[in-house]
Amino acid sequence: MTVQEYLATPWWKKFGKRVMRNPFALLLIGSLIVFVIVVRIPSLKGKREVASVWWTNLALAVVIPLMGFIFGW
Repeated sequence: MTVQEYLATPWWKKFGKRVMRNPFALLLIGSLIVFVIVVRIPSLKGKREVASVWWTNLALAVVIPLMGFIFGW
């Protein structure tokens, strides 16, 4: 985005751009969203890939509470 495009955008797009470019948002919140939410949603690329994502989701849903029960939160 050029300076002219940035100055011509509405305030809410400028605010969104500043939030997205913040190091805290990029490194902590962005990576958390990618690895916890985006990667857990299977795309429609193939049956094997979708099955792999769902089996991994199931394994995580079982292992995380089990570890919390065994070791404590």
